[in-house]
Amino acid sequence: MYRYLIFLIITTIVSHSVLSQIQTESPYSKLGFGLMENEGNIVNSGMGGSSVTLYKRNALNISNPAAISSIDTLSFVMEFGIKSNFSHLSATGLSKNSFSSNLNYFAFGFRGSKRWSASLGLMPISSRGYEIVDRKTIAGVGNEEKYYIGSGGINKLYLINSFDIFKDFSVGVSAEYLFGKLEETNTLMFPELMSASHLQEGLKQQISDFNVSFGLHYRLDKTEQERYDFGLSFTPKSKIKGKEAYLKGITNGENIWSADDNVFSDTMIFYNDKTVQIEKPMSFTVGLGKTSLNEYSASIDYTFANWLSTNFENTKNSHRLALGYSFIPQWNSAVSYAKRSTYRFGAFLESTNISVSDTEILNFGIAAGVGLPIRRGLYNVDIDLQLGQMGTNKNDQIKDHYIRLNLKLRFSEMWFYKPKYD
Repeated sequence: MYRYLIFLIITTIVSHSVLSQIQTESPYSKLGFGLMENEGNIVNSGMGGSSVTLYKRNALNISNPAAISSIDTLSFVMEFGIKSNFSHLSATGLSKNSFSSNLNYFAFGFRGSKRWSASLGLMPISSRGYEIVDRKTIAGVGNEEKYYIGSGGINKLYLINSFDIFKDFSVGVSAEYLFGKLEETNTLMFPELMSASHLQEGLKQQISDFNVSFGLHYRLDKTEQERYDFGLSFTPKSKIKGKEAYLKGITNGENIWSADDNVFSDTMIFYNDKTVQIEKPMSFTVGLGKTSLNEYSASIDYTFANWLSTNFENTKNSHRLALGYSFIPQWNSAVSYAKRSTYRFGAFLESTNISVSDTEILNFGIAAGVGLPIRRGLYNVDIDLQLGQMGTNKNDQIKDHYIRLNLKLRFSEMWFYKPKYD
């Protein structure tokens, strides 16, 4: 038990450090909070992101607070995930490849009583990371260069409490602490004019506030082995408080990455430690599923977020449809490890919250994954792959072809019991 407590403390510290790093390199992360992350664990990504109906013994379905009640009485469950992302960005006559890999989330859970289960975890909800250069030639002046650079993201530390109202119905509430930093630096330069100064502005937002979300899960038995699942998660609209610093002025400094490192000869606008409120939209996910014990699971989810009600520009309401299927060829096979493994497939189509020049930004793709049991299922390794496309080249927009590889490790130990013999 003590080795897991030590591992828990170390992983929590490392998680905070790694989650503060850039999780994406997409120009679309410039808008809103940045690119919104799928707020679920990696098993969900192999099923296209469909998640709210999934209810499997000792699995931490953090997409639906009510589904945490699947933890059995004696178990302590801990898992963490790593996400790697490869993107091929293309525009008219231009292309760029990028790669990033980060610890994506960390969570653990346990059942505290007959009707109460809990989970604590840390994960990103949005990420920002982009470098955009706009060059053009001005007669009599020369080249004009505009640099747009952004970084950061918002994370959440959550505590979920799930309650079994009766045998097949559970509800849950997630108390969340949102924190993180969003940065933008914009620079206008005339590199061919030796005496020319640069116009630069820098914006920093430090986010720190609390939020709450809810969930419910209902299971309807068809037979002793088969059942139908219904899941719902809901997050009300909230105003997230933070501090903002802004600087705009004329500088001869050459640093385009941060306005903090340049000396300004003329400051046009400056303020520091200004209180701001960033609106997080109301959102919900509803899903239906069917499960056959130790055989297969099928699910379909619909997600909606009301971004038009927020104070962000260039946004629209988002819609997401995801479906997934998983199966185990023979869970109790004594001779074939491949038959005891879990195989997952899925697909998704999303109309994102981003609108650029009246162009709707779509995100769609397919997914597949495999779950590898270790020590009779007490440990699990999950590997999932997503192939997708975000955006289009219409109206001079940017198309992002991406490959996402996810790795999840889950540990399940029997902690809460006293042995009869030492």
